[in-house]
Amino acid sequence: MVLARSDLFMDSRRPPCATVFLILTVLEPSTASARADQPIAALAPVETVLEGRDELIGVAITADGTLYVSDRGAGIVYRLPTSGALGRAASGLDRPAGLALDGGGRLLIAEERAGRILRLEASGALTVLATGIKTPRWLAVVSDGSLYIGAHRLIAHDGLDTDEGCVILRLAPDGSLTTVAAGIRRLEGLVRVNGSLVAATRGLESEPDSPGTILKFPILSGGALGAPATWSTSASSNPSASASTPSPRSTSRRTG
Repeated sequence: MVLARSDLFMDSRRPPCATVFLILTVLEPSTASARADQPIAALAPVETVLEGRDELIGVAITADGTLYVSDRGAGIVYRLPTSGALGRAASGLDRPAGLALDGGGRLLIAEERAGRILRLEASGALTVLATGIKTPRWLAVVSDGSLYIGAHRLIAHDGLDTDEGCVILRLAPDGSLTTVAAGIRRLEGLVRVNGSLVAATRGLESEPDSPGTILKFPILSGGALGAPATWSTSASSNPSASASTPSPRSTSRRTG
């Protein structure tokens, strides 16, 4: 199942006039003859599930089919059950972006402008899991309970930004927050695929700018990330270690 935004290819500096979330059910993989310049066509009927909102960004779907969608511009996370009316799971947020579900099915929210990671409890209360992150946006949960966060950088205690570009942080089950990958250009999405973390980017800062590069980071024992390989439809390239693992000066911090 793939969720698509109508403003996906718009300049990110322009707020979308109307954002629509679509559910596409993919019946078969693309053929090898498909070209990048060909229009994208759904292989099955498309259903519009939410439209007319401000700036829809993040999506998470529970085991029972309940859909959560974040509206970054309005500061709202919507809840849409399989049967029932659209409601608000959380409101008054400071630019909510990426969403994910933890092992217990609780909703996790990246609050972009506030630099926080929140957890929505069954009571409706919000628990702060981490703070001090510059522009957290994308979230991915792995089986050991770790949460990987796509962000600009971890803000050091002395106020200095020690990393350039985008980074991937790991929020461990014990609450420690560590930079596990750095030097990424334009991190635009993060997802776990089996034992790897896959990132939609514009490449690594140590390499020429790319209009779009999918990086596949192996998740190592202890939660660290290995050197990324470029994931393509043909074959992955050799791992590029130039910017995947942070230097010893990377910031590590425990959140309360």
